[in-house]
Amino acid sequence: MDKIVEPSNAVEMEQTEDGKVVLRGVVVRCDVPTLTGRVYPRAVVERAIAARQQAVRCGQFMAACPTDTWPMVTTPGDRVYLADVAGIVRKLDLACEVRAEVLLLNSDKGKIISKLVKDGHRIRFFPIGRGSVTEAEGVGVVQDDFEINGVGITVED
Repeated sequence: MDKIVEPSNAVEMEQTEDGKVVLRGVVVRCDVPTLTGRVYPRAVVERAIAARQQAVRCGQFMAACPTDTWPMVTTPGDRVYLADVAGIVRKLDLACEVRAEVLLLNSDKGKIISKLVKDGHRIRFFPIGRGSVTEAEGVGVVQDDFEINGVGITVED
């Protein structure tokens, strides 16, 4: 497997007529190493995305900005805490990559992300989830037990 790191996942911003901010961008690309050195196989991602579509339709799938105190790497690192919520994921689609549309909220984190984007900072999405990873050819391959539990938002630059 080639050690190709995915290109930028920078998101696009749109301001609606009523002043709300919507972000659109790639959460993860399938079958190529990510910035964290993990590979998300397409079949695994398809199952994980399908399992969350009801939550997306009901407005219950969140986008968050995890803080340093958030247990992102340790188990159970699958939670999205209310204090970290920045938006609601309105769409979660899979083609060659998982793309999300996030409506930013008027929360503290939502306001921060909105200001950063408006000021020209590059924002990117990443998957918040849990599951096992096995090492193969120098990369971590995400296994069938992967669950996506939210979309993370971070500054890229």
